[in-house]
Amino acid sequence: MTTRRKKTRLVGMIVILPAILLTSFVGIKVASMNYFASNTTSSFGAGEYTNSQQNADRQKVLNIFEPWLAYYNSGTSLLALGAFQESVTDLERALSLTEDPLVRCNIQANLAVALEQAGEEFFTDDQFDVGQEYFDRAQGVIDSTDERCFDEEQSPDSAESLSNTQERLDGKGEG
Repeated sequence: MTTRRKKTRLVGMIVILPAILLTSFVGIKVASMNYFASNTTSSFGAGEYTNSQQNADRQKVLNIFEPWLAYYNSGTSLLALGAFQESVTDLERALSLTEDPLVRCNIQANLAVALEQAGEEFFTDDQFDVGQEYFDRAQGVIDSTDERCFDEEQSPDSAESLSNTQERLDGKGEG
């Protein structure tokens, strides 16, 4: 083999090898995201909220397709586990990662519940001012929610949750 041919082959490998590695990495990442998303959903449906939250956390790494979804799933699992302040953090992050108003419906519905429940925890601990701040934040989330989220035909889950949270807030403090 001639020197020129060796150089051409070396240059070809230098160009092609990174492309092959990148393609392999993306394929593995997409497959693993699908795997963890499926496990997150099935664990949540089975009431295994800790497993659901752990699988959702694994989706957060390099999630370029629907980055909000991992935080939504994690925040929703934390909400079900009663970790309300942690849930608020993840749901607020999910909300910041999407502009789609109908996607935001369920995020805002769960965020309002997490804020309300965190407020309840503070009230239980006789931290009334902090609890009221959480109630006010929950009310702010509801007030800023797109009106379509309250439409039972367009967003049945969020409509019911937002309405129920609003009713509970109406009976609390200044909310």
